Amino acid sequence: MKPGCLSYFCVALSFLTLGYVLGTSGIASTQVVQAQEEREKKSSFSETVQEKTKAAIEAIDIAKEALEAEDLYKSATTEINVFAITCGGVDALKDLERGTGVDPETFASLYAGKAINEIAEHIGQDDKGRLTYKSKVVRMYPRSRLKKMLEQRDELSGREDGVE
Repeated sequence: MKPGCLSYFCVALSFLTLGYVLGTSGIASTQVVQAQEEREKKSSFSETVQEKTKAAIEAIDIAKEALEAEDLYKSATTEINVFAITCGGVDALKDLERGTGVDPETFASLYAGKAINEIAEHIGQDDKGRLTYKSKVVRMYPRSRLKKMLEQRDELSGREDGVE
């Protein structure tokens, strides 16, 4: 054998040996990958915050039912209206019909497209992009009414000026 051929033979034998060792040891083999089980959606809120919020919403629902039983709460939206419930209720349907303004949460829910069906069919926008109900611009209550509602909340909660 020529000296140049011997070096080619040694290199080829080295590669063959390396391939055999890697193949039998499994180091270079492909691994079978299995799909992970779908995990529950992880919340960005702690478990404590989630539990307390759930309990608060359950309590708000009970208060809402009491207000509805006394005809003090009529919602125009599909969303729970914490502001109205904690302030003693509103009749958002009547407020919209009168065009005298609505509470902040009703306004936000209407703006977000969460109106109940009988209201949704009359919601639109004027030429300035403002929210309308039966072609009348939907506004929030005047400050005086909002102040009165917050005073009612304080009365109901036993707090003075929102502070315990």
